[in-house]
Amino acid sequence: MKLETKLVHSGENNSSSGLKPVAEPIVLSTNFKFDFLGEEKEFQYSRVGNPNRSMLERKLAEIEFGVAAFAFSSGMAAISSVIQSLPANSMILSPRDLYGGSFHVFETYFRPLGYKFHYADNILAALEEQSRHGRKVSPPKADDSARRDLAEKIDLIFVESPTNPFLKIIDLKRLSILAHKIGAMVCVDNTFATPSLQNPILLGADIVVHSATKFLGGHSDITAGAVVVKSAEFGKRIGFVQKSLGAVLPPFDSFLLARSIQTLDVRVRRQSQNAKAIAEFLKRNKKIGEVYYPAFESEFKKTDQMKLPGAVVTIELKSYSQAKTFTKNLKLFKIAESLGGVESIVNHTWSMSHDVMPPKVKEEMGITKGTLRLSIGIEAEEDLIEDLEFALSKI
Repeated sequence: MKLETKLVHSGENNSSSGLKPVAEPIVLSTNFKFDFLGEEKEFQYSRVGNPNRSMLERKLAEIEFGVAAFAFSSGMAAISSVIQSLPANSMILSPRDLYGGSFHVFETYFRPLGYKFHYADNILAALEEQSRHGRKVSPPKADDSARRDLAEKIDLIFVESPTNPFLKIIDLKRLSILAHKIGAMVCVDNTFATPSLQNPILLGADIVVHSATKFLGGHSDITAGAVVVKSAEFGKRIGFVQKSLGAVLPPFDSFLLARSIQTLDVRVRRQSQNAKAIAEFLKRNKKIGEVYYPAFESEFKKTDQMKLPGAVVTIELKSYSQAKTFTKNLKLFKIAESLGGVESIVNHTWSMSHDVMPPKVKEEMGITKGTLRLSIGIEAEEDLIEDLEFALSKI
């Protein structure tokens, strides 16, 4: 089946009632009866398995071309499960351009437990250097502990593409080839692209994660996360973490997310169409310093890994004062955390999505107090542009 069909039909017909309803019933029971002692049952206790979550996970696996999927209570729970599935002394390599929440949990929770993290300005160049030196890099400076760590074996490459917030495109096929050459797995956060625009496992990745709160949910009313794996063996590790720690997605949220995924392709294509027009409009406005959008990246055309450039646009204004005036005068765009909903949202990157990052790290990434991330919704393109134009006129 084509993806558009999979989004609607994959994972369905899991009802145990025999009625075969078109809409999947919501099963809220926390436990399930045995007919006799020793009976083998698919569902026993809802932390371990639930019909709604099971149906959702089959759908997620199919649309991301994995062998198994796991639904979590948040995107951060999903990302954390991947790290928790690795030995505590593992080395994780990631781009410096990274979501603030991921950086925060890596540094404040996992590093004290013994995990090692290195952030590269150019991750492909770092991997190529690693490959040339047989998993080794050139000697670090005495005070460069991160680079000294990188001289060890890399176990996992964790990337976003497009990245958050500057929407850089990473060549996932090339990345996967280089990573596998040095014995590392590749985990791609596919939240911004979604399965409608990009399929990392088909490009060579081993693991895909989502903050399903965003585009997969699409209506700003579900908090959820997902992990999809290419290997059944690694899937067993994720499944163990999910069941043991219990950060599972509840039945009703699983039902809502599965329903939302059915319209994913329609929503994302409309949002991407709007975003492209808005990005081009913003690029022509002299009051904006920089406009970041995948379509403007040379790697977008070169890699050809995304079907469309997506629905997120990041802009740079000259100061916090300008950002405050601009956002105050928006009528349709809501000032809010998160992204990916049917409504358009503006996020102040410094104080919202990347607030937990130390100021020095944000500055090294290129984030300023004038950086704003726009999540484009499904409203009329003309209305959104008029809203932005009016707000810019007040600067």
